[in-house]
Amino acid sequence: DLIFVVGADAQRRSVFENRRKARVAGGEIELERQIGERLKAVVNASWFDTRDSRNAQNLFVERDTIPSLLGNIALIAAPRPKTRLAARWLYVGDRRAAATPAYSEFSLTATQKSVLARGLDLRAGVRLSRGRGVIFPQVLPTTTVVAPYEFPKAFVELSWSR
Repeated sequence: DLIFVVGADAQRRSVFENRRKARVAGGEIELERQIGERLKAVVNASWFDTRDSRNAQNLFVERDTIPSLLGNIALIAAPRPKTRLAARWLYVGDRRAAATPAYSEFSLTATQKSVLARGLDLRAGVRLSRGRGVIFPQVLPTTTVVAPYEFPKAFVELSWSR
């Protein structure tokens, strides 16, 4: 059963019902392969079919917020014991709504563990995407609002852990 906002009471508090239905089907495959001592490849893909009756007609329809396909391809290298280099391509497939198109992102990241002191790690990278970048749909009771996320194209991060 799907909990659904149907309106507001006299005190302007949300009123909910759970007479709507939802169904999700899908699958995922992931492959990891060590290529020599210092290189690993990771590939995964996920498929989704989501439907619910969150509409005025109470009919089962495909959701406009969920992509039908997600995928990642990554190469992770360890040229030295405390150094990691990673390249990753992310794909988020089409969604039913025209306002939430497919997108992809490519990132390169370098991490150096224990810089200057034990537990002090330095990480830097770049993220590249075409178009509007990452697209997050926000589900409201009767509609979906699309929010492009403009992430930093380059970053440097210093972290410490014990």
